[in-house]
Amino acid sequence: MKTRRIISVMVVGAGLVAVASGCSKESESEPPLMPASGPYVPRSDYTTPPPVVPGVEGREGAIFDLTRARCDFEWRCLNVGIDRRYSHLDACKYEFNTMGYNELSEDRCAAGVDRTKLQRCVQSFERLSCEQSVTDLGDVPNCDPSDLCE
Repeated sequence: MKTRRIISVMVVGAGLVAVASGCSKESESEPPLMPASGPYVPRSDYTTPPPVVPGVEGREGAIFDLTRARCDFEWRCLNVGIDRRYSHLDACKYEFNTMGYNELSEDRCAAGVDRTKLQRCVQSFERLSCEQSVTDLGDVPNCDPSDLCE
């Protein structure tokens, strides 16, 4: 019985030594996390705003203004809603913003859009009759792309 007790004490002691030696092991630091796309490097066209030219609207700003005017027209003419041309106003805006207005492409409108002419075009959308069919900018008075671009 004494032998059994000595063996039990030895086993327990060996277990404590094993646990203690495992806990004292220094953990290695984990490497820093890196996004799958690589480190973030800001693009210069995002950090540096384009120069402001008096009377000229940037191409993208003009597209957003035209989209707002076009979707307001579609809303006013009851083309937005369930079972309509656009299920909701955001769907209309998404379609026209992503369409990008080919008539105002970078090649044709590199210098931007004349702000005064853009305002006239937007106002023409506001006065447009719902009976009129609008498939591109040229269908709207004061919105001829060749006149809008600088």
